[in-house]
Parts: sequence; C-alpha cells; structure tokens
Amino acid sequence: MTIGGYAQFCTTVLMNKVIPLLLSMNETMGVMAEKQAETVSVIRGLSEKQDVTISEIRGLSGKQDQTISEIRGLRGDLATQNNIEWQARIEKDISVVKSKMGIR
Repeated sequence: MTIGGYAQFCTTVLMNKVIPLLLSMNETMGVMAEKQAETVSVIRGLSEKQDVTISEIRGLSGKQDQTISEIRGLRGDLATQNNIEWQARIEKDISVVKSKMGIR
C-alpha cells in the first residue's frame, strides 16, 4: 500500500466515524431550535401579560392620586376644625383666668 492509499484509507475510516456524529449534532440542533422557538413564544406571552399588568398599575396609580387628594382635603378640613376648637378653648381659658383675676 502506498502512502497516498493509506491516507485515503485513514480518511475513509475517520469519515465513517465523523458522519454519524455530525448527523446526530444536526438533529440535536434542530431540537434546540424548536425549544428556542417555544421559549420565544412563552416570552412573548409573558410580555403581553406584563403589558396588561403595567396598564393595571397605571390605573391604580391614578386611583391612588385621587385618594391622596381626598385625604389631603379631609386633612385640611380636620386642621380647620381643630384650629376652631383650640381657639374656642383658649378663649374660654383666658376668660376663666380673667374672671379669677377680676379683669373683664
């Protein structure tokens, strides 16, 4: 056998080993591509759900702003009422002190 013939023989032996491996890798890559496509579709579904959630959060944020303004309004009403009550109490206390001191 010549060197060229031996090289051809070795190449044939190696090709017989490599070709099944390459075919197996090709099948595996096909399966991986299918799984990747499934993952992309799941991510798109999650993205749609995320968009819905964001819109719901924006709606709740608007309601929260409305509630805050109502609370501030009530707080202002309470502050006014408390000031009136404190003023009346102070005036009453002053009149009591004046009467005890004999001042009109």
